[in-house]
Amino acid sequence: MNKKALLITIEGIDGSGKSTLIEKLSKKLPNSLITREPRGTELGKMVHELTDKQVINGKIITNTWTYWFLYAAAQSEHVNNIIKPSLNKGQTVISDRYIDSMFVYQSKLGIEKISGILEQSIETPLPNITFVLDIEVEKAQKRLQKRTNKNTNWDNLSLEFHQKIREGYLGLKEHFPNRIHIINADRDKKEIFEEVWKIIEKKLRKDDEDWDLGKRQCGVNEEEDCDSCQ
Repeated sequence: MNKKALLITIEGIDGSGKSTLIEKLSKKLPNSLITREPRGTELGKMVHELTDKQVINGKIITNTWTYWFLYAAAQSEHVNNIIKPSLNKGQTVISDRYIDSMFVYQSKLGIEKISGILEQSIETPLPNITFVLDIEVEKAQKRLQKRTNKNTNWDNLSLEFHQKIREGYLGLKEHFPNRIHIINADRDKKEIFEEVWKIIEKKLRKDDEDWDLGKRQCGVNEEEDCDSCQ
């Protein structure tokens, strides 16, 4: 019997501190894998580069669905080549952005429509836990200005655009109240990590309890396997 590996996703506007939190979590969680969407695969990197160019040249992609299906293709590669194989091996996967970013950035299409297509085509697994790092747009932009690496065209969009994205992330809590955790990211890094880690520990304890309960109900030994308890 194997305990279920976790899929943990970190969301939020650029400059909210996702990379810092992910690095800390990977050190705390044994046998964990860090990935990112869409740039977790070679195809994803190409899609990101193309859509980044679209920001300053709106003539590259002229249809909303074309735009969305590019990201869906990137997610298919990410899910089937990285996320699912890692989870099946018992690894905890920590992803910098995932399906919730599709919901937010492609909000015109609607969460229900996007979810339905992904479920039927890619069979995208939902995260076990999602942390949305929330910070005021102006403060996030100041952080981006201090970056040593080059910002993308997305990063340089207007404050109004980033505010809309921030509101989109906050609105996800209404749709996924149990999975989504809004974290105040305008604090000391240690405080942020401690709050996040407490939530993960609670989830791990619950999974352990469910695992033990399933083992007792099936009447198997600790070393034995049971398909219904996977």
